[in-house]
Amino acid sequence: MNQNPRPSIDPLILSSMLSAAPERLQKRLDREPKAADGWEWRHEAGQWNVQAGEETVQVLAELVTEFGHVRCSCLLSPRCFHVLAVLNVCGIVESSFEAADTASADELPALSGAEETSGKTGSGVIEPAEELTTNAIHAAQQMDDATSRILATGLRSCGAVQQSQLLRAIHECRSEGLHRLAAAGLRLMTDIRQLRDHDENFRSETAVEDFRELLETCRHVVRQSPTPIRWIGVARRQFVPVESQKLHALFCEPILTRSGYAGVVTWLMADDGWIGSVSDVQPGDASRIPQAWQSGVTLAGLSLSHRALSQKCLLLSKGTRSADGRLGGGESARAVPVDGKGWNAGPVAAKFQTPLADQIRQSFNESDKPDFMKPAGSDLLFFEAIVLGYHEHELIVAVPNSDVILSLTIALADDELSFRDSLTTLACAPGLKIRCIGRIERANAGRIQLLACSPASHELGSQAEVPEGEVAERPKLMLSNGETHRSIGLHRLEKTQLSRCEKWPVRVTMVPRPIAAASADESLERWLRAIATGGRHAIPQTLAGSAARDVVKLRSQSRTDAATLLGSLTSATMATTTDIRGVRTADVPQQLAARWLAAAICSRTTLRELQLHDWMALVHET
Repeated sequence: MNQNPRPSIDPLILSSMLSAAPERLQKRLDREPKAADGWEWRHEAGQWNVQAGEETVQVLAELVTEFGHVRCSCLLSPRCFHVLAVLNVCGIVESSFEAADTASADELPALSGAEETSGKTGSGVIEPAEELTTNAIHAAQQMDDATSRILATGLRSCGAVQQSQLLRAIHECRSEGLHRLAAAGLRLMTDIRQLRDHDENFRSETAVEDFRELLETCRHVVRQSPTPIRWIGVARRQFVPVESQKLHALFCEPILTRSGYAGVVTWLMADDGWIGSVSDVQPGDASRIPQAWQSGVTLAGLSLSHRALSQKCLLLSKGTRSADGRLGGGESARAVPVDGKGWNAGPVAAKFQTPLADQIRQSFNESDKPDFMKPAGSDLLFFEAIVLGYHEHELIVAVPNSDVILSLTIALADDELSFRDSLTTLACAPGLKIRCIGRIERANAGRIQLLACSPASHELGSQAEVPEGEVAERPKLMLSNGETHRSIGLHRLEKTQLSRCEKWPVRVTMVPRPIAAASADESLERWLRAIATGGRHAIPQTLAGSAARDVVKLRSQSRTDAATLLGSLTSATMATTTDIRGVRTADVPQQLAARWLAAAICSRTTLRELQLHDWMALVHET
C-alpha cells in the first residue's frame, strides 16, 4: 500500500521521462521541483486529475508503469512541464520485497538447523555466494557511476539529469537481482528529495551512511567473485518451516515512523531462543496505535488481539519463520494461545541471566549485518534494575549487585503514547526492583529505551520469598490479574500499582561519564557530511587551510589513518585535469568517490569501536 495519498511511479518510467525532456524543462524542474504540490489534486473513478492552471494532467493508474498512464491537456503533452512536475512529486515504487509469508509449511522443504542459519557468517559457517552475470556487473557499475557523479556535485545540486541516471541504475539493479543496491539507491533518492524539499526528516548523517553503503556494495559486487549474498540481497524474505514451536510473549511495542506508518508489533521468543514478531503496521498517525493494539492478530487463524497476545504463550504448528524474525503460515498452520509463565519461561529467564556485557557485545556484532541477515531482537537487552529516581528526562536505575548506572529513556515522544507517564510513575518509587526489556542506543553508552517491565523475579510470589538482606518495605510493582509484565508505551503504569511511592518523582544527581565516542574529534566526519551535501565544492581553495589544520589535529590525536585519508580526500576535491587545449576541468568523480568511501569506512569503524569501548567500560568489561 502506498504511504502517500498520490500515485506511485516505476523508477524506469520517471528516469526515461526526465532524460528525454528538453534541457529547458529540466532546468525549470530543477528550479521548481515542487511546483505540482501547489496544484489541485483530485482522485476520481480510479484516476487522478491534477489542475495545473488552465491545463489538466490525468494520471490513469495508481502505479505508473507506462508512458500512456499520464497525459496532459496541453499541446506539448507528454513532453511538457506539467507532466514532469506531477511525476516528480509522485512516490517512487519500492522493491517487490514482501514481508508476508510466501509459502505454507507443507510447500517448503524441511531444513536442518545448519541450513536455516546458512546465511550467517562466523562460527565456521560459510556464507552463500553467487557468480553474477555480465549484465549484473554492468548494472552495478552503472550504479557506481551514478552515485559517484551525485557525490561529486552533492545532494544539494543534484538535478533532473543525475536523478534520471540514478533511477535508471535502480531499475537495472532490480532487474538483475541486485536487491541491496536497488534498495540503497532508493534511499539515496529519498535523501535527494528530502533535502530538495527542505524536509525536517533529512539527516546528513543518514545521507553519509546511504552513500557509504551504495559505494561499498558496488565495489564488492563488481570486484568480488563469487559475490557473497550479503552484498547481493534477497528479493523476498525466505521462510523456514517449523513443525511445532512454543512462543512466549515478550511485550507489545507501538510503532510510529516519520514516513507515515503507525501500529504495533508484538514480540515473542521460541524455546530455542529465536525472537520473532507479528505486527499490524499501516499508513496512519499516532491515533491508529490504540486501534491496532486492540485489533486481531493475523496469524494462522488466530482470533486474539495484540493486547491479549502480549500476555500469552502461543502454540504454533506447521508454521514458518524467517531469520529476521517474521512468523507465517499457510492454510494448514494452526495457532493456539495458552497461559504461560511470561518472563519466567525457560528461554526468557535465560536471557535475563545472560551477563549484560555479553548481550551488549553481541548486539554490536550483529549491527553490521544487512537487515535480511540480522536476527530480530538483536538490539534488545534483558536486565534487572533498581530505580534510583530521575535526571532531566531519563529514569536512572542501578544494576543489582554492581555499581553500574543506566539511563532509561522513552522510545517515542508522542503524547498519544504512555512512555513518558510510565517513566514518571517509576521515578516516584526509588528502591523499586524490576526486570526490564529495552532497546540499546549504541551511540550513547549507558542509555537504553525502556519498552517493558515486570516485578523482579522473587517478587512474583509471596512476601516470604524476599531474599535475605533485602529491605522488605521497599516499593513493589503489582500488576493486574493475568498480567506478567507491562508494555509501558501502550499500557500506562499508575501509582496505584506501586505498594508505596513518593508524591513526586525523586530527582537524583548524575556525574557526567567520560565518553570516548562523544569526545573524539569529528573533523573527518564533518568533512564527509559536507561533501555528501555540497559535493567537491564543499572544500574550495579558501577552506583548504582549514582542512589542513584538521589533518594536523588528527595526527596529534594519534589518528594517523584518519589524518591521511582526510588529506587525500581534500586533494581529490580540488584535483583537476587539463586537456590538449589547456582547458582545466574537475577530475573524474570516481577518484573522489573512492577516497571519500575509504574515509567513510575508517570513520564508521573508528566510531563503532569507540562506542563499544564506552559500553564495555560502563559495565566494567575490557
